Amino acid sequence: MTKDQLYDELNYVNATRACRTKYANIILNNSDLIKPILDILFMMDDKISTRAAWMLEFACKQNINLILPHLDFFLENLPKLKLDSAIRPCAKIIEIIIELYYKKENTVIKNL
Repeated sequence: MTKDQLYDELNYVNATRACRTKYANIILNNSDLIKPILDILFMMDDKISTRAAWMLEFACKQNINLILPHLDFFLENLPKLKLDSAIRPCAKIIEIIIELYYKKENTVIKNL
């Protein structure tokens, strides 16, 4: 799936948990889509970016390792977000990373 196809697919995402889970599974089944979803997420003034954030949040809840190779890009672009509905899912992703970092077990986050 190309970035343009993914962008078009995001038109069908809505706020229901079932829909966000369905589209998050697309990312989980194809980790090559992480970079395009991040590119769409950081299209600052585009309403579709919030839908990309929803998908990314649900995918990261299932497998945080998906975003780790792109963590620098993700963190560098976070301050650019303007839409609250995109900021909140990204904050939840950061929360997951922080919780993993401070767990007593040796997590993959600590080894970055």
